[in-house]
Amino acid sequence: MANPFLTLRNIDKQYNNEQVLRDIDFEIAEDEFVAIVGMSGGGKSTLLRIIAGLEEPSSGTIKFHEHEPVVRFMFQDDRILPWMSVLENLSFKSRDPKSKTRAVEMLNLVGLSEFADYYPSALSGGQRQRVALARALMARPQLLLLDEPLGALDALTRRKMQQLIMQICHEQHLMAVLVTHDVDEAARMADRVIVIRNGTNRFEEVGAKGRDAAAVSEVSDKLFDEIVNTAY
Repeated sequence: MANPFLTLRNIDKQYNNEQVLRDIDFEIAEDEFVAIVGMSGGGKSTLLRIIAGLEEPSSGTIKFHEHEPVVRFMFQDDRILPWMSVLENLSFKSRDPKSKTRAVEMLNLVGLSEFADYYPSALSGGQRQRVALARALMARPQLLLLDEPLGALDALTRRKMQQLIMQICHEQHLMAVLVTHDVDEAARMADRVIVIRNGTNRFEEVGAKGRDAAAVSEVSDKLFDEIVNTAY
């Protein structure tokens, strides 16, 4: 593995008497795209929130190497404000006078430069998620956390968004952690896929990012078998 960017050791998380995560242990390398898959309710989104610092683990350690990074989220719900234009949604929180220039650059990056003055109600689901991606990129993050951001999109739009996210992460040298229920998506997008089962990680598979459809199918079949065979 290349130089570690993030290390998680023995992460546990409890809510009241319910054990959600137990003994989570892995590293993310610089420039690595990691996907996390598993059954619903398995603690995947909780793990993202712990990585982001939005929740504290009950025990265990999280270490970012070298410096504390800028971290941004993308959710399945795009969370853009309906009373603001696309451009305003990107720039309204910033006091930097150059924020509008940055917003225009990010809209161009995601292919929405001509939609800057549109309101969210005029956008398709895929366009709204492009706005959400552009907004996440405004702060120049080093780590992008993706919590099922493409789950509500149709198949064609979903594939286009997968390609866009992979391209931007590669060009911007972003680390990314994707939570998804779609093993094909995980296999296609990730350098490495981690299976969470019973709240812990005990299986990993090399992803098929940048490889052909046969490789994606082979990896996704392995992931599916691992999830299903251990859940039933």
